[in-house]
Amino acid sequence: MTIICADDISSSINTLLKNFYKSIKKNHNLIFSPFGLHSTLSVIYEGAAGETATSLQNALNVWSAKDIAFQYKPILDNIDAAENITLNIANKLYVQKDYKINEGFQATAQIYFDVSIEAIDFTKRAAAAAQINNWVKEKTSYKIEKVVDADAFNPFTQAVLVNAIYFKGDWLFQFNEHFTVMHQFYISETESISHPMMYQEAPFDYAVNAELDAQILRLQHQNPRYSMTIVLPNSRTGIKKLEKNCLIWI
Repeated sequence: MTIICADDISSSINTLLKNFYKSIKKNHNLIFSPFGLHSTLSVIYEGAAGETATSLQNALNVWSAKDIAFQYKPILDNIDAAENITLNIANKLYVQKDYKINEGFQATAQIYFDVSIEAIDFTKRAAAAAQINNWVKEKTSYKIEKVVDADAFNPFTQAVLVNAIYFKGDWLFQFNEHFTVMHQFYISETESISHPMMYQEAPFDYAVNAELDAQILRLQHQNPRYSMTIVLPNSRTGIKKLEKNCLIWI
C-alpha cells in the first residue's frame, strides 16, 4: 500500500472516502462528512498503538500521528476564522468518570484537534446517551437530535469520541421562494413524484462531462471558499453508473 505524506490531508481524506464508500450499503439516502470521519479517526490514531495504530495508519493513508496532528491544527484554525458562514466542527471525548487517560494524548487532542474532554458515567446508560445527544443538538443548532442510544454502552465502555459538524451559509445568488414550483422528480425510469423545486437564472459554474455522463453545477456561497457542487446524471437511472465513475475520479 502507498502511504501519502500527511502534508496532503485532502488526498488522505479522498482515499478514506473512496474506501469507506465502497464498503457501505447504499440502498438508502446517505449523508456523511469525509472530513469529520477522517478527523475523528485521526484523533483515535493519536492514542493508538500496535496493530490498532497500524490499521488506522493504513485506513487514514498517512505517515505518523505527529505529522497529521501538525497538519490538522491550521486547518481547524482557518475554519474557525471563516467569514460570512457558520461552520462549527466540534469534537468531544466523553470519558468514564475516574478513568485516567494518557496526558500526552489528552494534550494533543485538545491542542491540535480542538477536542474537549468531559467525564461521564456510562453505567447510567440513558443519562449518558441524553448527555451526549444534548451536546450534539446544541452544536448543530438542533438539526441533529440523536446520535446514540442507551444500548450503545455496556459495562466495558470507557470512552466515546463524538464528532458534530454544522454548516449554514447564504448563497451568493439567493433563491426567490416565489419561484419555487412543483415538478416531477423521477425515482426510476418510469416512476416519478411531485416535489417542490427552486428556480433562478444567474451566472454559475456549469459543465457537461461526457466521462461521467452527467451535468455539474457549482452553487457559490457568499464566502468564496465555500460552495455546493451538484453532479446530476443525464439518465434517470444513471445514479449507479455515476457513483462508480465518481469513485474512479476521486
